[in-house]
Amino acid sequence: ATSEYLYVSDITSGDGKASLYVIEQKDFTNIRKYDAIIGAPHNLIVNSNQDKLFVTHTGPGFVTVYDINADGSLDVANARKLFEEIESKPFGIMNIVSLNEYQASNAHNDDDSDDDDDDSDRR
Repeated sequence: ATSEYLYVSDITSGDGKASLYVIEQKDFTNIRKYDAIIGAPHNLIVNSNQDKLFVTHTGPGFVTVYDINADGSLDVANARKLFEEIESKPFGIMNIVSLNEYQASNAHNDDDSDDDDDDSDRR
């Protein structure tokens, strides 16, 4: 499923102030700003259930997680550190999709492509 929201980080925010943004994709006008619990948020990923946002903080050496509410907003009060290593520079982050999810997604896509077939060869 595709999310209705874009999540953006501002790595120039060393103190975390107004460094995470949630943008509604339907019109790109409703932009909500959030303070990160750690400065310099870098890479972001939303989990498969679309209920958690994971953030790397390359400068300070942290990975944090934010719960995503039903309206796409971030629950900053419940944000937490998952990983802390002062000398590290966590950068990349990815979500591993299970084989079952991948197969289900491809089966759905295959079903959709059958609807678009050219019927001219059936005449």
